Parts: sequence; C-alpha cells; structure tokens
Amino acid sequence: MAFKDHYYIGKIVRLHSFKGEVYARLDVDHPSQYLEMGSVFLNIENKLVPFFIDSSRFGSKGMLRLKFEDVDSEDEAKRLLKKELYLPLSFLPAKEDDDFYFHEIIDFKIIDKTTGIIGKVSEILEYPGNELMKVENGDQDVLIPINDTFIIEVDKKEKTIHVDLPEGLLDLND
Repeated sequence: MAFKDHYYIGKIVRLHSFKGEVYARLDVDHPSQYLEMGSVFLNIENKLVPFFIDSSRFGSKGMLRLKFEDVDSEDEAKRLLKKELYLPLSFLPAKEDDDFYFHEIIDFKIIDKTTGIIGKVSEILEYPGNELMKVENGDQDVLIPINDTFIIEVDKKEKTIHVDLPEGLLDLND
C-alpha cells in the first residue's frame, strides 16, 4: 500500500477501556462521514496496515471511539497509540466544478490570463492560512497561492488551471 494512494484522516490519541478501545482525533472537514468505516489503515513503521473496525461512535470532545477487530486488551491497544489513520483516495467524495482536492491537481498545467503557460503543478505546500502550488517553470519553481481571487477555472478533463495573477507575482519567485 502506497501512501500516495491514501489520505490522512487523523491519529489515535488515547485509550478508552481495558477491552482494547481507543479514541482517534479526526482531522477532516466532516467527521460524521467517517463514522461508518468498515476498516482503516494505520501507519505502523512507515507501512500502511489494514485494521478492521468492530464498532465506532463519537465520544468525548468529538473524538471517534474505535474498537478494532482482534484488539481485545489494553496492552494491544497501547501499541496503536499515536498511530496515524489513513483511507484510500477512492473513499473521498467526488468534488464538482472548480472544487478539487490538492492531490488531484498535481501535474495540472497552469495557464495565466496574461502570460500564458507558466508550468505544471509539482507539489502543494501547506502553511497556516496559506496554501501554495509549487509550479515547475523551466529551471525554477514558481509559488502561486491557491485562492479564488487568482483561480479563474479548473478544468479536470484537460488537466489545466486558468489563473489571473497580479502583475509582479511571478517576479517574486526570482
């Protein structure tokens, strides 16, 4: 299982009982969508390992209380503490129109209204309050903010993002 084919949803943060239950803090927009999961992948020593879920419900502080199959004691559950939870990308609900998940726009061509083709998206950089597209442009990389002000259209079929960048933005990357 490759990490590139999965997305992070949260982390196991504490034990619940002596019967092997754990609490997971979910880092997702709509936690209720994840209540009925049948299984999840845990990052154990940089490998994604499937765990089947016997039961799940929301507990204290909005955390998800999980009981995994074949994890029946406090000692077994302790080994899962601080492990990250992942799901396959195919579990993501489809986005429509100009909405997109960051992983979807990797390799999309960026076309500016004024300058024309800038390059291809190679990576998404996430900073608090600011996400940037790293765009390969010949010998250099260009950083372009991901926001509705600059993005005119996302064409998933053609794998292009049309932007209207303010004058001088591309020069900031020199």
